[in-house]
Amino acid sequence: ADVRAPPRIEGASRRAAAARAPSNSGWWAGSFLLALLLGGQIAYAERDRLFENSRLRPLLDRICDQFNCRLPMRSAVDSIRLVSREVRPHPSAPKALMISASMVNDAEFTQRFPLVEVPLSNLGERAIAQRRFTPAEYLAEIESIERGFPAGATAPLVFEVADPGQEAVAFEFRFLPAE
Repeated sequence: ADVRAPPRIEGASRRAAAARAPSNSGWWAGSFLLALLLGGQIAYAERDRLFENSRLRPLLDRICDQFNCRLPMRSAVDSIRLVSREVRPHPSAPKALMISASMVNDAEFTQRFPLVEVPLSNLGERAIAQRRFTPAEYLAEIESIERGFPAGATAPLVFEVADPGQEAVAFEFRFLPAE
């Protein structure tokens, strides 16, 4: 049997064969670019959760400071506590009630002022009337809305509402995230 050694490829022939072989670098670059684009889309879709994340927020604030931008103010309505509340007849308007209260921001950061929902109910705990108040409706200074609700601060709330009648005997306050 005639066993011959495979033909030897000379140096120039090897380089020519390597030049003809397809390169995977375009596929890798395209895959990396698409993965980066997908990551950006996910970050954009989940931006509200990312902005509220207590671990990421300091890093995002530093990055934003470098580019002279402002992140939206944080919101943690679970960290807002009602410290006093009172409902009484309005002193100057018949068939109206004056609701006053104070709330404290127990969060470790300045946050947006919340929407305040005040439902009035009867003895059977059935809602008789309910109203939501925006920060502009319960704060005297518009500038304080822009500055936010500082950590540890107390804010007074005063609402004037129509009297729903003798049937409404109970009320409560709910804090909801403001838009």
